[in-house]
Amino acid sequence: MRILFQQALNYYKLKSNNVKHKFYGVSQSINVVDGIKENLEIRGANLLIITGGAGTKVGKNAQNILEKVRRTPVLIIRPPAFAFEKLYLTIVSDFRQKLNTIDLDNFCKVLENTNFEVKILVLEIQNEITIQATNNLEALIIYLKPFLKQVLTIEYTKLSYDFKDYIASHLDGIICVVDEKPDLFRKIGLSKSNLISKLENSYSNPVLVVHQ
Repeated sequence: MRILFQQALNYYKLKSNNVKHKFYGVSQSINVVDGIKENLEIRGANLLIITGGAGTKVGKNAQNILEKVRRTPVLIIRPPAFAFEKLYLTIVSDFRQKLNTIDLDNFCKVLENTNFEVKILVLEIQNEITIQATNNLEALIIYLKPFLKQVLTIEYTKLSYDFKDYIASHLDGIICVVDEKPDLFRKIGLSKSNLISKLENSYSNPVLVVHQ
């Protein structure tokens, strides 16, 4: 088992030509969430990548990680995963709260010097969006401009089936969703984030979770 593990690690090291990317093999007898938290702190990682369950369901391990690991953005890759010549990132939010650009910054730095395009899907009808939400949207647009080589695309929808249709027609892109800051009830385990229902609408897309 140790030999196979080392072979896999060597394979990924050889496949990566980017000196900024590092791969570490970690084997510990420890709770998975505690192990992830500990190694994120030690390595100073700015992105956590985990696998999701097949189909639309989110596995229990993934749910547990999403609920308890908030130090970095989390990228969920579901089988089957495909590589595309161009990367599309769709940020989905109602913009009632200002987005945490620290998490987005970490992800955008990973994609620096790559050919990627950002789209924004606003979960609100355009002529009904509040002034606060408009200000939060404009703040995100200003933040994103230095990273972009192309015009930013913005779409609006409030209906859940329109959101599902949008996702189904953009299977070649990463969907970015926001996990809101936990309230008291969530912290003590009496409630959970509505993030899981959002993820289960995303079909087989890779999903980037940023934290509020």
